[in-house]
Amino acid sequence: MIFEGVRPDNDNLTFTVALKECLRLFDLKTVEKLWCKAMDCGFEFDVFVGSSVLNFYAKYQKMDEAIVVFDSMLGRDLVCWTTTISGFAKSGLPIKAFDMYKCKRRQWTEMGL
Repeated sequence: MIFEGVRPDNDNLTFTVALKECLRLFDLKTVEKLWCKAMDCGFEFDVFVGSSVLNFYAKYQKMDEAIVVFDSMLGRDLVCWTTTISGFAKSGLPIKAFDMYKCKRRQWTEMGL
């Protein structure tokens, strides 16, 4: 549906479900196509779509790609932060994980959370 030109108007659920299935199948090529299509459809800043892509990259230790997605997200919630921090830790990058944790703490403290 998505690749045949049908635009899921105001429906991030279509992308989110498709991306989660790609995670289950470890289908990197399709994830990247879906992410490009999501951006074309205006969902690049959507927290649910972004979280799904972020989760995929973090689970498979593709942290360079994950941080690009993380940085593009406008409304980073606790799930996004935790996914990124745990992705760095699981990828053998504990310093980056700790730096992300400190950044999250600082930002959330400034916001009064």
